[in-house]
Amino acid sequence: MGGYVGYKALQKQIVESNFVKVVAVKKGHILEPYTPILDSDLTYLPVSKDYMIPGVFTDPSKLIGKQTYQRVGELSPILDWQLTDNKFLPNSVNGELQYEFPISDFAPLTVIRKGDVIGVWVKYHEPENELTPEGIEIPKEPTLFKKTNPAADLLFTTMAAGIKDGEGSEIFSLKPPKLSAQVVEQAIEVVDSGSDTQDRLAASFRGKPTKTPAKLIMNLNEKQVKILEEAKQYGDWLVGVGIAPATVKKEEGSEKK
Repeated sequence: MGGYVGYKALQKQIVESNFVKVVAVKKGHILEPYTPILDSDLTYLPVSKDYMIPGVFTDPSKLIGKQTYQRVGELSPILDWQLTDNKFLPNSVNGELQYEFPISDFAPLTVIRKGDVIGVWVKYHEPENELTPEGIEIPKEPTLFKKTNPAADLLFTTMAAGIKDGEGSEIFSLKPPKLSAQVVEQAIEVVDSGSDTQDRLAASFRGKPTKTPAKLIMNLNEKQVKILEEAKQYGDWLVGVGIAPATVKKEEGSEKK
């Protein structure tokens, strides 16, 4: 009897060792496109090592705050190529909070999308203007950033955490194409094709906006907010837009003193 129990325990250990816990959507939850993933959305799903799908996650911390291109149903593993690969929630470690600004405070930005890298500039008033439009005297030199030329200076770079219309609804590009069975099969069977799939989705994601942008959302730390407010005394805000690289410098403004 003891030998049988030992055999069954060994068999169970062998079976368990052949499984990996991958991160999946919790039962009763659905991940909607372009919506930040929360810790409460996630659970673990045991998957046999013989049937592991390339691109699955085993660490939920790599998913928190990110977004997917498509809907992901309950108890479905989340794959790396399904992500927009950007984090849009404020980073508490860096002391960030989320701020919303009217697009009109900067410049017409119909090309801007959530996740874009943005460079925030100050375009200086004419030299003869010694007062701000509100009648406040302008100090000779800024204290939180360096004035390097009389035209304009880059204050810092960050990421567009959200773009909304006048009614507060999110603005996206035209929806990515629906994934065909062939695309999904390629992404699962060939590891390298996952990145190719994501590249094609990203290319289609840069289509026309669904609505007219009216509000820009940025995750800023205290230093960056103070820089923006001080820059108002010297000129107008401008924003330049670029496609997000793998890593975004968010602290550039804090290096200018």
